[in-house]
Amino acid sequence: MFKTHIISLCTFLFVSGFLLLIGYAQNIEWLMLYYYEKTATSLHAGGSMLPLLIGLAASYLITTIYKRTTQQA
Repeated sequence: MFKTHIISLCTFLFVSGFLLLIGYAQNIEWLMLYYYEKTATSLHAGGSMLPLLIGLAASYLITTIYKRTTQQA
């Protein structure tokens, strides 16, 4: 059970981080998280949540595949 959570977390971090890295390296706005300040008193954050959602979906798929392969063994 613990190993499944570690695999899920690592997959999420790797996929999301890789997509964000590509977004920043190639300046692709829909793969970037960016922060900007509109006024002197507040900080507004913007950007795409798409890399995080793709990372979450990949994490779910990898965890499901891992569980099936360990049950068959």
